[in-house]
Amino acid sequence: MGMTMANLGNFKGTFNLKRSGFDPSMPGHQSDHEMIARQEPRTVKEHGAGIGLPVAVRREMALMLDDHLCALTVSLHQYQKHHWLTEGAEAFISLHELLEGHIEMTNKHIDAVGERVARLGGVPTAHPVTQHELSYVKHEAEGRYSMRDFLRNDLEHELKIQEMMRKQIRRAHICCTWPGTATGRF
Repeated sequence: MGMTMANLGNFKGTFNLKRSGFDPSMPGHQSDHEMIARQEPRTVKEHGAGIGLPVAVRREMALMLDDHLCALTVSLHQYQKHHWLTEGAEAFISLHELLEGHIEMTNKHIDAVGERVARLGGVPTAHPVTQHELSYVKHEAEGRYSMRDFLRNDLEHELKIQEMMRKQIRRAHICCTWPGTATGRF
């Protein structure tokens, strides 16, 4: 647990609110074939979102949720890797099933968050490289490590995601309670 808490010290705990709109240097923001773009990445619709919140509030909430979506997707990939590489006669079945449960729940959370971003008028980030770049949790290096290391990394990701979700919840309460402060920052 001490190593987990030490590694959490490297966590910046900030959202990517300034990373929005079309950026040709970002993966997934350009296509080799012609497509009709209806909305730039990491923006929200000005009109027609169907939610009576100011555009600035919807944008901020959608971008924060999109950051959570990216972090959850990175976590999902890690759970899958750890699930595939579970080993050890005593722990194989229990850890394998535990990680399988995390995979199932994380998939449900990803779907719910992505739908909420879209409902706010945003475009959920779906390109895997862009998701990793925007995520506030990062993939571990490729390779096989001890199950203890795998699980410690999973716990660190979960703690970071919880902290960031709590930040957004606090921010959402401020935006809804005092609408004039919707443009303030943490």
